[in-house]
Formats: sequence, structure tokens, C-alpha cells
Amino acid sequence: MILYEMEDDCVGCPQGCINCGRREKTPHLEDLVCDCCNRSVEKLFKYDGSQYCSECILEDFEEINEDNFLEYLGE
Repeated sequence: MILYEMEDDCVGCPQGCINCGRREKTPHLEDLVCDCCNRSVEKLFKYDGSQYCSECILEDFEEINEDNFLEYLGE
């Protein structure tokens, strides 16, 4: 999941500054958290409606390599 907090764009300038009128709140990224293991990570992968870290996303897939690829040829 993507955790964020709403931040006010106002920087506290005197009235009439160039930023006046921009007092709306905008989202600010706080953290990326895996929906499976709940760890904070740098990158998430969206899959089947959820967001996973690289370790958890690979758990849903079966690896095919030189040692086991012949098993998959017969499918």
C-alpha cells in the first residue's frame, strides 16, 4: 500500500505573497508498504489488485530454469 499524508502548501509568507491561493492540501509520499509482509520498501509491484515487494511477488510464481524446464515442455 502507498502511505501518504496530506500537506498544506502554505509556507507562512505574509498575506499577498505569490503563493497565496495555493492553500489546498496535496498528497505527500510517506512510505511504500508491501500488502503481504507489511515491510517498508523502495519499490512495489502491483499484482491482482494488491501491491507487493519483490520478495513477496516472486512467491506467487514458479521458477523455470535449466534443471526443471523439461517438466514444463510436457504440459
